[in-house]
Amino acid sequence: MNTSKTYNFENEIEKAKINIENKLGYEFKNDLLLLHAITHSSLKNDCLPLIDYDNEKLEFIGDSVLDLIVSNFLLFQKDFSLDEGYLTKNRARLVNEHSLAILARKINLSEHLLFSKAARKINIEDKDSILADSFEALVGGIFLDSNYDITEKIIIENFRDDFLQILSNENSDYKSLLNEFIGKNQLEKAEYQLIESKGPDHNKSFISSVKVSGKTLAKGKGPTIKDSQKEAARLALEILEARKNG
Repeated sequence: MNTSKTYNFENEIEKAKINIENKLGYEFKNDLLLLHAITHSSLKNDCLPLIDYDNEKLEFIGDSVLDLIVSNFLLFQKDFSLDEGYLTKNRARLVNEHSLAILARKINLSEHLLFSKAARKINIEDKDSILADSFEALVGGIFLDSNYDITEKIIIENFRDDFLQILSNENSDYKSLLNEFIGKNQLEKAEYQLIESKGPDHNKSFISSVKVSGKTLAKGKGPTIKDSQKEAARLALEILEARKNG
């Protein structure tokens, strides 16, 4: 197996395998699937033609597999599956960027992701978007390495309590957190605007934007207007905090 100036891939795979087996109780049979799952596109871009793969295709597969696993999980949670609209809303809460990042952090996934040196310099390994995408890629890798039933078993056994906590926890009020940040930093108040709504009545999605001090900072998507505003507020808060911290 190839070794680059940045990574000894055999060592990185072995460390990732041990961590995933310890955290999830799953051992990869095909090491290349695991290697692809933990390789960010920045490393491929830096190391062509030595490395001609990344985790984006596995992310695509994992996204679909997770949707099905979470949908099936919700069907048996009567408090969170009153009707199709409710199912759609709660599935979105479990598979959104922030929630998947929580699951990725639980298994210390960022410690095993392979990035270019330039990407590491800007600390992208701890961004919610990167962690969420990488978690989906890991799920996609497990699915291709085994089958749907095993993947579902692994996810539910390890993250059932996290799913229920996310569903029960309404305190992720990013609008309030954003207002708190604005007040502390003497910025002008946040303004929200609905930009788009689409889909049938029972399965609508909404996109809202948020302005702070007159400038549009972020757009958020969600199954309700309130959820889309919360997501926009979360992204805006992330941007403002990053600016403040340089």
